[in-house]
This record gives sequence, C-alpha cells and structure tokens, in this order.
Amino acid sequence: MNDQAHRLDETLRTTRKNRRISQTDIGASCSPQVGKVTVGLWEHPDHKKRNTPRLDQLQVYSDLTGKSVDYIIDESIEVAEGWKVDTEDESTVTKIKVLLDKFEDLPLVAKKVFLSSAKHRAKELEEEQEA
Repeated sequence: MNDQAHRLDETLRTTRKNRRISQTDIGASCSPQVGKVTVGLWEHPDHKKRNTPRLDQLQVYSDLTGKSVDYIIDESIEVAEGWKVDTEDESTVTKIKVLLDKFEDLPLVAKKVFLSSAKHRAKELEEEQEA
C-alpha cells in the first residue's frame, strides 16, 4: 500500500460496485472502449499486476458513479498557474525541467494518472504525424 489514505484500485472498485456498475459498463463507456479485463487490471489489488487508468478513463468512473475525479484519486489535482510555462524565450529543455519540478509535488497516485495520460497523448500525436 502506498502513502495515500487508500489505494486507487480500492476506490475504483468500491465506487463502481456501490453504484452496481459492471466492469464491462465502465469499459464500454471509455473512448476508445476497453475490455472488462483492462478495467479489472485498474482495480487489481496486487500492485505488480495493476495498471493505472488515464485521466479520461477516470472521468468515465466519475461520470458513471457520480464521484468526482478528485474524490476517486483522493487528492486535489489543481492545474495551478505554476503548471503553465508561459515564457516564449525558454528552451524546450527548460520548460520540461519546470514541469518536472511541479510534477515532483504531486502525490503518487496523481503522478501515475498523469504519466498514463501523457503516454497515451504522445501516442496519439505520433499517429497524427504519421497520417
């Protein structure tokens, strides 16, 4: 168990079950759709087998269960002014360093969600460039 008051997998499973929503329903509501097995891996109690859903996938849980994404990850993720890198004259490397510094302040669960979402977005951008 990590340093959070609870684990993300427990919250996902509990909020879904309390509303009597199936893993299949969660997966079918995602865009693109994912299978029951994928949703099961998000809720898996063994951290070695568990996958972390992206932010858009957490939003599906939120929409279907009526619980906010902040509630689900048990942390308030604020896109504060400090996350924005507004200077035109800074190099990309400097911008990345600033973002990484801000990233360090996030709780572990939020870091995992961010990384999962960023990986997915990078793949989308690659596919757009190839098209």
